Amino acid sequence: MTTPSDTTGPTRRTFMALSGASGGLAAMGMQAWAQNAVEIDVDAITNTDHVTDVLVIGGGMAGLFAAVKAHDAGAATMIVSKGRLGSSGLTPFGKGFFVFDPATETGSIDDFVDTVSRSALGTNNPVYTRQLAEHSLDCAAELREWGFFDQTLANRPFMAPIEARDIPLLERVHITHLIREDGRIAGAAGFRLDAEETVTIRAKSVILCTGAGGFKPNGFPLGDLTHDGTVMAYRIGAKVTGKEWNDGHMTRADHPAATFDGWGDMSTRQGLVEQVRRQTAHQHIRSGLDRFGLQGEKHGSKQRQHDQRNQDCQHNCPQQCALSKEHAPPLPVHGNVRHRCHPRLSRSE
Repeated sequence: MTTPSDTTGPTRRTFMALSGASGGLAAMGMQAWAQNAVEIDVDAITNTDHVTDVLVIGGGMAGLFAAVKAHDAGAATMIVSKGRLGSSGLTPFGKGFFVFDPATETGSIDDFVDTVSRSALGTNNPVYTRQLAEHSLDCAAELREWGFFDQTLANRPFMAPIEARDIPLLERVHITHLIREDGRIAGAAGFRLDAEETVTIRAKSVILCTGAGGFKPNGFPLGDLTHDGTVMAYRIGAKVTGKEWNDGHMTRADHPAATFDGWGDMSTRQGLVEQVRRQTAHQHIRSGLDRFGLQGEKHGSKQRQHDQRNQDCQHNCPQQCALSKEHAPPLPVHGNVRHRCHPRLSRSE
């Protein structure tokens, strides 16, 4: 197994040499972002250089606050995201937010840190636990000021503080390398997803906010969490810790990927009405019937039977299924239901 000491990150000079004055990235997979061009003109690939004090890589919650706080401390700051700001990775998936509020908590911050440490059997980092308690309330207040809790999508609330501070933002730029000079990080380099262009950014400091990169159970649809920051840091010799922990999301323990049915039984534990979950399931089923020319009202009783008998169905697709055997073509069977989606995942009883 390769260890960090066996690998080194490129310097700016070696990166440019590697790319052949920007051509190397084409050889390393340019076709994915060249819109399936039959031939790629390496000589036509351009390179853009940027210079800043602090480079923040990642446009999620951590990247947003890192950029805002670095700017407010007086540093020239730039933020780079391989997607739209606040619209990729884990950020779009949740609005749940923990805060430690001394006005409502029965114990002190010391009590909180002690409780978390005991419940984690001492495996937590108490420094981070304390930071969470000390700063969470202020962070929530800033998010509320930016409108984060007032709408479903996070892009506009995230853009508010960035635009107000005139922080340069590069979106849809995939950073692939950290640049090292004289034994320290001197910037990063990557490429644009929508143009034949490489991007090089020189920076005095680089903050990686590219996602936790912890273990994830199969099924959770987060394909753009590719843990680039972890890989870049490891390549250049950084020590990487904490990757054995599972990234946490509010869902069912038995069905960690069941995100399309209102989080299953989690809805009742959150004080929501179970009927809402069932109505949502019926809407999905009805839309599937309409898609295949069937009448949802005619099969209403079967819809309810399907909802009751197949609450553990993990296909997680909006089409759902056709519920009538006489109308269904010969497709794989899941319980009493013939599925028109994910046939490889279907099973027969």
